[in-house]
Amino acid sequence: MKIFVTGATGFIGGHFINVVPNEIEVFAPIRSKSKPKIKLNRNVNWIHKELDCINSNDLKQINTIVHFASPGVSPQKASWEELYYWNVDCTLKLLRSAAESGVGKVIIAGSYIEYGLSANTYKYIPPTAALLPISSYASSKAAAFELAHAFCIDAKISLVYNRIFSAFGEGQYYGNFWPSLKKAAMDDKDFDMTSGEQIRDFIPVEEVALSFLKDLKSINSIDFTPRVKNVCSGKGISILEFASYWWGIWNAKSKLIPGKIPSRKDEPIRFVGKL
Repeated sequence: MKIFVTGATGFIGGHFINVVPNEIEVFAPIRSKSKPKIKLNRNVNWIHKELDCINSNDLKQINTIVHFASPGVSPQKASWEELYYWNVDCTLKLLRSAAESGVGKVIIAGSYIEYGLSANTYKYIPPTAALLPISSYASSKAAAFELAHAFCIDAKISLVYNRIFSAFGEGQYYGNFWPSLKKAAMDDKDFDMTSGEQIRDFIPVEEVALSFLKDLKSINSIDFTPRVKNVCSGKGISILEFASYWWGIWNAKSKLIPGKIPSRKDEPIRFVGKL
């Protein structure tokens, strides 16, 4: 089997690469100055191109595409135009190239924030919940999902769309909650945070990677009906409880300071997925 992985140098993409068996050949685009966020423990056939330059010739003999690449993941910022181009337009370009080269399956990484205000309706959000995004990034990912869903049915490509909940772990962007928390603990500094009352569905990045691996090995859909899943623990925990747990694991001597940072007023209090 030969697979093509976008975002292979990124946080989740890198962890996925590391669980892919060596008998599977991995191909991946890489930008000129890009370096993997974590150490990769297997061979990758790097294609030195930007994602938007990938064409059907790059996908010859590829069985499955695993699409992680996406700008603007919180707390990183990107403009509406950038998000539309990279998350929607480039996803369409990639899918067109996949169809032209005969790729049989595409697995796409989505995000729980696509559900947006639907989170206020469910204790455990099902994959069938309406998409009511409230941010530019979430809107672009929801648009990419709708596009991929329709395109893959039309092109007869087996699609698996995974909405990832609050993944955390080594190699994560330093501005995210878990790495920021860890840095404060290691530096023996107090950690300013919101009230921490928000309930989130935290999942170790290693478990996310294994979930994608399971999808990679699964049999393609016979009728090309897209499969939409939540990649989550199915368990909710307050941000403060989560922070306190890790504070103890790291034996931090400094203090958590809940309430120092105001919470977003438009943010649903609970985001927990249904398995």
